[in-house]
Amino acid sequence: STVTFAGGTGKSAAGLEPAVESVAHPTDGRARLVQLTERGRDAQATVHRIFADVERTLDRSSHHGVRQ
Repeated sequence: STVTFAGGTGKSAAGLEPAVESVAHPTDGRARLVQLTERGRDAQATVHRIFADVERTLDRSSHHGVRQ
């Protein structure tokens, strides 16, 4: 995943390190690209697995008459 920012990127992405990195935009010198690092991609995959587990649990609960 990559997001393009123009101006202020350092401040907005600073709190997310080391999950993201800011790199120069290849064609727009005013913009920076913020993309996931390997650690960020690992974290994203973990979150996706957790959400999938929660969804499966909720789906099973709804089929067994458990109230939400």
